[in-house]
Amino acid sequence: MSQYHFPRLFAFLFAAAIAAYIAQIVFYTLVFRKDYMSCVEHLEAFYDEDEQGRMRWISRCFYSALAVGIVALFFCMIPYSSITYDLFVLTYTIYYVYIAGCVVNYRIKAGFIINARKEHQQAQAEKQAVPETEKEITAKEETDPQAVLDWADKLRVALESWVAEKHYIDIDSNPDKVAKELGTTKNLLNCYFAKYEHITFREWRTRLRIKEAERILCEEDGVVVSSLHELVGVSDKSNFRRHFKQLTGMTPNEYRKQVRK
Repeated sequence: MSQYHFPRLFAFLFAAAIAAYIAQIVFYTLVFRKDYMSCVEHLEAFYDEDEQGRMRWISRCFYSALAVGIVALFFCMIPYSSITYDLFVLTYTIYYVYIAGCVVNYRIKAGFIINARKEHQQAQAEKQAVPETEKEITAKEETDPQAVLDWADKLRVALESWVAEKHYIDIDSNPDKVAKELGTTKNLLNCYFAKYEHITFREWRTRLRIKEAERILCEEDGVVVSSLHELVGVSDKSNFRRHFKQLTGMTPNEYRKQVRK
């Protein structure tokens, strides 16, 4: 009796385990996608920059680990030789050692995520008094347009000084911090750019950074192009190359060759 029932019970439990494993993979993939996109969205809102490049490593890490898990699942379902299995074990062991090294390294470089969380909490606390200032500006716009123009002129002068001191190349400098340096708020700063400059703060700062990169390529010989993005305050190299090509029609290397002819 036991010889007859045990194989059937084993087959049932094995199938149930496979189904549970697949369900777990699907569940955690969906959870990861949701949390990953939410994290990127919050970071981009905080820094007012494209953060896909800096966060892409996390996505690659998850999906490569997922691929290893799927391959392991196939090894449970199909016949294989001992040599094949040994090679797989060796491969994923090396892979996870590599991932561990990357995680340690990324933990060092991921300060921008921790800083974003800390500074966001501080900004939320400071915003208790902010609405009154914004209401005052809005009220003045209706009752005293000249006062609003004076405010805009004052902010314009502060921005000119900010640009002259090249604060736009500060890396990981978020709009809340910039607004505080200018003596205003993030909302009012965005309002100023929308109404008087007809451009977003992100686009305005990006153009300044690309202009600075053009200047460096024209005037400074010892600069390595691969590190140029850091010199102008852009944390991700791929984002920098994309913005540079959009605004100049060339890559940084092509631009340097063009100006050195």
